[in-house]
Amino acid sequence: MARVFDALNVLQVVRLLSTRGHYTIDLAVGIGAGILFDSMAGNYVETRTKLSAANGIGVEYSPKHENGVKYQSVSSD
Repeated sequence: MARVFDALNVLQVVRLLSTRGHYTIDLAVGIGAGILFDSMAGNYVETRTKLSAANGIGVEYSPKHENGVKYQSVSSD
């Protein structure tokens, strides 16, 4: 599925360049930003997975309310 989206994105780049819908630098910066944020997200997930495994727990999500009361917790215990 990812390869299909990649192919469609390449066609979109060709279309935008050929119709002068964007400058080349706009598209190059967009591609660079996409690669950067994709790698940052991958590093984040990898770090969270390692921390969870090191602590012996599942991924935990527990946002706090303004007064510090926990209102949601998800764990794989």
